[in-house]
Amino acid sequence: MILCDLKYEREFASRIAVEPGALNRLEGFELGSSSSHAALIADADVLELHGHRVLESLKKEFAAVTVFTIPPGENGKTLETVADLQDRLSDAGVDRSGLIVGLGGGVVLDIAGFVAATYLRGIPWVALPTSLLAQVDAGIGGKTGVNTASGKNRAGAFHPPFQVVVDPEVLQTLPLIEWKNGLAEAVKHSWIADENLFAQFEQQPSSLKKGAAAAALDWLAAAITVKTSVVAEDPFEQGKRSILNAGHTIGHAVETASSHAVKHGFAVARGMVVEARASGEDVGLPEEHVLRLEQLLHELDLLPSAGDLDFDSLLPFLRHDKKNLNGRIRVAVPVRLGKMVEQEGSWTVPVQLESLRHAWESLH
Repeated sequence: MILCDLKYEREFASRIAVEPGALNRLEGFELGSSSSHAALIADADVLELHGHRVLESLKKEFAAVTVFTIPPGENGKTLETVADLQDRLSDAGVDRSGLIVGLGGGVVLDIAGFVAATYLRGIPWVALPTSLLAQVDAGIGGKTGVNTASGKNRAGAFHPPFQVVVDPEVLQTLPLIEWKNGLAEAVKHSWIADENLFAQFEQQPSSLKKGAAAAALDWLAAAITVKTSVVAEDPFEQGKRSILNAGHTIGHAVETASSHAVKHGFAVARGMVVEARASGEDVGLPEEHVLRLEQLLHELDLLPSAGDLDFDSLLPFLRHDKKNLNGRIRVAVPVRLGKMVEQEGSWTVPVQLESLRHAWESLH
């Protein structure tokens, strides 16, 4: 006996603000009710760099502010970290009127967002991305998650922050390797959806690879716009949002197989080339465009050696990739630079394991 069809509406809305010096004046961004308890989640390194001014702003806005520190790096992005934070939030008296504030790079924001999604069945949160990777990609779009033994971001939820505050000035504190880590995702955005931005990167590789944060304003908004426009069309990754996973089939496998010794951006950069080489001919991607991608990534120092990793070490993680269907590995690739392939309503295409192996070994 069917009583009724119970329908649920899922809301997905984030306000994205890009403003130099924004972390000095968070009180201007309507972060929440002044009676709320704000829980600031960050790692120790970020707190030392930016915590003082963020705390000053938050204390002007909220009745109570509590700081929660977490381990830095991907190896701390676990369900154990989430459970520990939830217990600490409860001990601090944070209730459903509370607010999570994530301050940091992609790892911190993934954790903070997942905690916000699951604590008391979900409370609101705000993202304050401090790395280039987080500002152009990880801090935008509402995907939260942590790693498990079987792979990267295997446990997660869609839980968008209602406010994302991007302060380009904080990029001046980034180590060069973290600048390049984020630059790889910006290149990916241009590769999948903005040929003009890709050409802009080609014209200024020498300044980009030096971590010229001051020049980031020229293209940061364009890279963010790629991400926001795709998410707006497909917020829950039912179709087109899969294009944002270009390079990530190989990339996530590289990260996990290396125990995160290879950073996300560098892994995705390698993944873009391997996946384009492996499937480009099948979808009609011009070889010239693949060569342009390789050339740009080389000039930006985003394709260093993968060290001791061989293709066989990637296999367990490739076989558990979230995009796989019916036991087949799938990748997101362009049909030409700036335009992704779509086949029968799907924005990913199946690829032969041996094609990936050959592409990996030819690049490696």
